[in-house]
Amino acid sequence: MKPTDFQVAGIFPTPIYIAQREIGLDNSGLTETEDKEIEEIIENGMMATNDTHPELRSMSEDKYIFNDKLQDIKEFCEDHIDNYVKEVHNPRKDLEFYITQSWLNYTKLGGSHGMHTHQNSWISGVFYLSAPEGNGISFYDPNMRIKRILKIDSSLENPSQWQGEKITVPLETNQLVLFPSWLGHAVDPNPEQTTTRLSLAFNVFFTGPIGIESDLTELILK
Repeated sequence: MKPTDFQVAGIFPTPIYIAQREIGLDNSGLTETEDKEIEEIIENGMMATNDTHPELRSMSEDKYIFNDKLQDIKEFCEDHIDNYVKEVHNPRKDLEFYITQSWLNYTKLGGSHGMHTHQNSWISGVFYLSAPEGNGISFYDPNMRIKRILKIDSSLENPSQWQGEKITVPLETNQLVLFPSWLGHAVDPNPEQTTTRLSLAFNVFFTGPIGIESDLTELILK
């Protein structure tokens, strides 16, 4: 007899937070001041990455962009960081989350960035100033190495959520993506010849008390 009364539940999900900033009348999503500041960041210096083709992808020499530039975008990101923390963690004690480092990524046709994580950070984020059509960011199952120990090949053309090792999130211009810094992710190749992918990446940490004093687990981060 074919089973009919059952369910397959997903447990221990990983939060991926996506928010869209309002796009202006020029459809670029950026103000004149923001366009000027981005030009200044690029003019002040870009450095090649360690990718296979470093000429296709570079990042800003300035690794603290939000300290004095693009303040409206920073405020947008901070508002959603606070909301992410509330929805995902809902801390019992007062914690202050703040952006540590922030930098600009510049990716030409075919440019990409292999799977990586962000160390010394709690939350990481990317705000897409310009996202070519068909572009995406891929997130990798942190348990994939364990699952590969014994693998059953699937007859499905597209693996289900139980079998796939990565999930790709489509990207749009003026879109913010937040995720745990420990989560492996990769920047897919830029598919368009005419559109350069520009993104602002940043890390987030926090100050305040965590743990419980009576359990000898309290830690006060300042």
